[in-house]
Amino acid sequence: MASVDVNYRIIGLNVSIHRHQHGWTQEYLAEQAGISKQFVCNIECGRTIPSLKTVLSLCEALAVTPNDLLRHSSRHN
Repeated sequence: MASVDVNYRIIGLNVSIHRHQHGWTQEYLAEQAGISKQFVCNIECGRTIPSLKTVLSLCEALAVTPNDLLRHSSRHN
């Protein structure tokens, strides 16, 4: 099985993009995902590596798929 490199900065950027699309603050997303505001901030800034459970909680809160948070898109350039 091939290994997959995960770019955690891309995850953070995607969380931020989807959060802004909803018009939410970091605090509101944190409440919806059951994590702290500081944790959301650290994920968005790429300072923290979220667990799979956290990624799934963020996906549920943002109504997106894990692929939406994991993939790199041309809109990031």
